[in-house]
Amino acid sequence: MKVVVSNPARVLFEKDADKVFLPLKSGEVSVLPGHTPMVGVLKEGDIRCFSAEGEDSIHISKGIVMVKADKVEVLSRH
Repeated sequence: MKVVVSNPARVLFEKDADKVFLPLKSGEVSVLPGHTPMVGVLKEGDIRCFSAEGEDSIHISKGIVMVKADKVEVLSRH
């Protein structure tokens, strides 16, 4: 699935991943391909993406996330 992290000005991070961990305000959640569509509020923390190539992460301050089909879109004030 495609993971895109952006702020209002530009894309900060873009990666294909098999699993993503998101720091939601209500607790950490993992997202796999085909996850139920959702919208959530993110707290400060790391978005961690796992794929066959290994692990990548990006630190965010706050933001919102939208999961749909095979895409995870994050808008952050990074």
